[in-house]
Amino acid sequence: MRIKRALKTEMDLENSLARPKTRLQRVRAYEKEIDKIYKKINILQERCNHKNTLRKPKSNTGNWDPNDDRYWWEIDCMDCKKHWQEDQ
Repeated sequence: MRIKRALKTEMDLENSLARPKTRLQRVRAYEKEIDKIYKKINILQERCNHKNTLRKPKSNTGNWDPNDDRYWWEIDCMDCKKHWQEDQ
């Protein structure tokens, strides 16, 4: 069921982009929809407590000047899929 819906949506997208008068209008409309979805994702990620996280230690060492060495954590929340970095 989902595959048929996805294929139909993809075909609708191709058909709508094929019409030269409305191509730019359609692209702008899709960009607005994408922006709305990203805003909703950001709101959900801001509300998350990030209790279920995966922390990976990372580093950039061996530089000519040891003052340029850096150590940080890459953190992924398994609940909301947010990804960020924090210094160690």
